[in-house]
Amino acid sequence: MSLRAVLLLAVSGCTTQAVPASHEAARRESCAFSAHVKPRSDQRFVPVGGSVYVAHWEGGNVVVSKGVDGVVIVDPRSPEIDPALETWAPHAARTVIDTHSHRDHTAGNAAVARPGGVIIAQAAVKARLLTAQVFQGQPVPPAPAADLPSRIYQDHLELTLNGERVGLLHPVGAHTDGDTVVFFHGSGVVAMGDVFFPDHFPYVDPDSGGRVDALVAAIDGFVRDWPADLRIIPGHGRSPCTMADLRVYQEMLHDSMAWVHSGRELGLSPQALTARGGPPAYKAWAWPLVPEPLWVTLVARAQ
Repeated sequence: MSLRAVLLLAVSGCTTQAVPASHEAARRESCAFSAHVKPRSDQRFVPVGGSVYVAHWEGGNVVVSKGVDGVVIVDPRSPEIDPALETWAPHAARTVIDTHSHRDHTAGNAAVARPGGVIIAQAAVKARLLTAQVFQGQPVPPAPAADLPSRIYQDHLELTLNGERVGLLHPVGAHTDGDTVVFFHGSGVVAMGDVFFPDHFPYVDPDSGGRVDALVAAIDGFVRDWPADLRIIPGHGRSPCTMADLRVYQEMLHDSMAWVHSGRELGLSPQALTARGGPPAYKAWAWPLVPEPLWVTLVARAQ
């Protein structure tokens, strides 16, 4: 079965309501994850720590900080989040932060930021939203102008929001070429977007500048530098996670790199590497969007 067929099978059980073409890739990616991990449908804002809350929304996590400056929303996945936010924090000022350009993380930008709100992202996010893209072989049209970031940064950005320091860090070329990790220092919480997939092979998007070796380097740095009691919110899946979970993910990445390297040392062809599959210990980490053959291919490209 082709990868496209696997993906279509994965999303076939999802809601098939009509969506704009610019949102179709977002629905595909989130539904593929939802169909596999069956995340909670609870869309309430659950406290994580300090000013930070998380809502589990359509196969992904939306991270929100609430305080004196209004609400800060990391990855507004859908315009439908807007009324829920208004009920939870009426008339609050809005600041949106995108962790990358994929539409399952940015489709609600305009609706959630509202006129007068700020949308912040790494520079490559705006560049990609401005132009047609490809996601797993499928075309993704440019985003509506209102969804484009109004403030961009390059390597890092420090803000003070809701009484705490909020750091935005760009891990170069990890999941995509425009990733942002959002660190709420006072709350002891970090939003990692799709740089971290707990218990699953990550989709490292080559069409958007992602590379497994860059992802490994980023995770190595985070494990080395971050405090042991940090609470971690991934872009998808269970949350909050811990540094122990991140270390397990780091180990999987290194084991995968070593496994593919050993196959190359044995003289295996690309086809034989793919047929061999991933490391035996991580069979359960495969999921419809990233089955074992695709994961092995992505790792091999980085070596």
